Amino acid sequence: MVKRLIAIWLLVIVMLPMLSGQSYMLTGTVKDSATQAGIEGVNIWVPSQRTGTITNKKGVYTLVLPQPADSVVFSCIGYGTQAVAVPDTQKKLHIIMAEKVTQLRNFDFKAGEDPAYAIIREVHKHMDENNPSNYSTYRCKLYSKTFFSSDIVNDSITHADFLDTIHKVNEQDLKLYNLLSKQHLFVMESVKERNYKCRDRVYEKILASQISGFTDPIFHVLTSEIQSFSFYDTRFDILTTPRENPLCDKHFKHYCFSLRETQYEGEDTIYIIDFKPIDNKQFKGIRGSMCIVRGDWAVKYVMATPRNDGNLLNVIVEQYYDKFDSLWFPTQSKAKIVLNAAIVNAYPLVGYVNTVYDDVEIGLPLKNSMFVGGELYVDTQNKHKHYADTLLMHYRPDSVNEKDENTYKMWDTITQDIKLDKYIYIAQALTSGRLPVWKLDIEIPRIISLNKYEACRLGIGVRTNDRLLKWMSVGGFFGYGFRDAEPKGGGDIEFKISRKWNSSIYLGVAYDLMEAGSAYESQFTHHFSYALKGLNKIPSSYYDNTLKFEIGASSLITNKIQLTVGCSYQKNTACYKYEFTQVKGKSYGYAYNMANIYVRMRISFARRVYESDLFTLTEKSNYPVVELAYQHGFKGILGSQFAYNEYAAKVEQSISIPYLGTLSYIIRGGWIDASLPMSALYAVHGNYMAFGLYDGSEFSTMKTNEFLSDKFISLHLSHRFNRLIKTKFCLLQPEIAFNMAFGGLSHPEYHLYKDFKTMEKGYYELGAMIHKLFCVSIVGVGVGVYWRLGPYSLPRVSDNFSFRMSITVGRQ
Repeated sequence: MVKRLIAIWLLVIVMLPMLSGQSYMLTGTVKDSATQAGIEGVNIWVPSQRTGTITNKKGVYTLVLPQPADSVVFSCIGYGTQAVAVPDTQKKLHIIMAEKVTQLRNFDFKAGEDPAYAIIREVHKHMDENNPSNYSTYRCKLYSKTFFSSDIVNDSITHADFLDTIHKVNEQDLKLYNLLSKQHLFVMESVKERNYKCRDRVYEKILASQISGFTDPIFHVLTSEIQSFSFYDTRFDILTTPRENPLCDKHFKHYCFSLRETQYEGEDTIYIIDFKPIDNKQFKGIRGSMCIVRGDWAVKYVMATPRNDGNLLNVIVEQYYDKFDSLWFPTQSKAKIVLNAAIVNAYPLVGYVNTVYDDVEIGLPLKNSMFVGGELYVDTQNKHKHYADTLLMHYRPDSVNEKDENTYKMWDTITQDIKLDKYIYIAQALTSGRLPVWKLDIEIPRIISLNKYEACRLGIGVRTNDRLLKWMSVGGFFGYGFRDAEPKGGGDIEFKISRKWNSSIYLGVAYDLMEAGSAYESQFTHHFSYALKGLNKIPSSYYDNTLKFEIGASSLITNKIQLTVGCSYQKNTACYKYEFTQVKGKSYGYAYNMANIYVRMRISFARRVYESDLFTLTEKSNYPVVELAYQHGFKGILGSQFAYNEYAAKVEQSISIPYLGTLSYIIRGGWIDASLPMSALYAVHGNYMAFGLYDGSEFSTMKTNEFLSDKFISLHLSHRFNRLIKTKFCLLQPEIAFNMAFGGLSHPEYHLYKDFKTMEKGYYELGAMIHKLFCVSIVGVGVGVYWRLGPYSLPRVSDNFSFRMSITVGRQ
């Protein structure tokens, strides 16, 4: 999710410097006849052009059309519908609406009830048969075009009218208008093939792509993330936010409906119904209108917008449906996105997305192997410009216009000068903690690190990137700790066998520090990992110097399961006073050797991955992620001193609950069937600091290495509520948490010189956070406290509390 938002913001940042326009614009207000107040949520429909919009909170609307509208229909629940003729030269249209009473003959409905409710009941009965998501399989081609423009700059507006909107006219305004009247701000097109089998198997392949200023087609992910594929889904997504679908409100608890009018197309009857959330219901809803075909009680058209305008983005979406082989399927979807920000001279910035579906095939046989790997891939043939141009030309509903051509030419000139792809790649790498330098990536966290054993470490980490070789990656690091005065270093190599199957073979060696008892988390990596990854965790006091060799392979075996197998050998030397009585050793510098093989499995029940040359975006879902690991230790191989079996598991899930927020949990567990030294057991469960940063996956009040276990189970349970307050500088999103753990140690007497507990009585803590207490733009800061309670609470009351600060990104 974070990477997807980063990609969106990278695109927005690039788009901000310029603006553009459309060919015809109609604006105005809609007011109540009695109060003269603006009416929010009025549906505005242009029948001849099959498009429309919705008024904002003040009753203001803007229609941008390819040609003048001959007539416009205004409708809203509780008001009489108006159809108004519009002269070609008219650019402003103000409407007054009065309350209405709806009547409908020859239709059975309850007395005193709007007929729309009876129609929606019939739609509910036929939803399963009309929902494309219930079809066994289908394949289609999608042509998408996205461009950004301005509702103010229009060819049909004269220079004088345009300049009248500016308080102070200067030469820059004239140049800007002349430029934007000839081209768009940004434009991109694509042709994708979508393959679908059941609800959890979707595979999209970009066959052709053209983006002004860029070569990497990953930005086409944005077009598929604007709205759900089908309006029949229980949760209808708009800009990645799930919203309750009025079509699925079977008991009419959250939405009200109103029949606007009845139309006739041949033998079919079309009902046009307006919908909006019930005023006293607080949930993520939408408002708009839909057209229902009586013959199949199917949705033919829908227009919707979120119930509340956003602070940064507003969006209106449309979907059109038609019959293919007697089954209903989408034919087109549209979206209008308004950026509520003063970018250049306070001109409004607007984006338009149009997707057309073609070559629809329903019920064809599709192999399961097609759906292994990511959900979106790039066809390598599309890199040949002639091939891409031919496909785009074939699937375009309309030919490329002059503004499109001018936009592409302008961006081609810019990219030759400033190499935008290069800077996008650098920005993406920096968000991942890497700094690209030529064909190498510098790992920023390796430059300086802090811990209690070394105090401060200076170093460098380097890894080759795809610019050098796409099928192989080589990396290494070096570091020097000032307190222990000892160098560390290592290297690894990874051979990428198949990107689609996420298959690779890796091997590596490293001499580094390892936090004592931290082996549990390393069970769930799917590539070579250095001995110490969390080097900046200051609370830990116990470290081993570790020389580690590892070789392994990883691959998807189904669409949901990633399998990793490998073996490793390591030599550990304790950097603290310790003795393990089952193996002869010494109190200082206790050393031991371990050799093992391992099998790891990651099961993602709803895995969605988008991949391109520069980006790999993974989307979280409401489904759980299960990770399982088994490790077997051998005694006698290369001096290995322990034979053992270790079993580990982790389950993680976040569940969105309507009206209440998001419930999340993490369950961890591990069991080792033999006695091992302290650093090979489970000791790092907590990260106590009196004041620290929020991390919902750790025990905030438990000290590191406070407990030692060879078997444990833990639960992190939290619920983040929907925002309570929405102001410019505050969203106020509360969260409550309950964490618990049980553990045990078979032979605590084997471990000398260490004072630890064994957690049989159960460890408990409660937490309360208020996220986004203060917000600046999309960054929010929150505060909270965690409280340690139960049998392991500490005598001094203040030691049982840990205060935390949270930093979040996003306005949802």
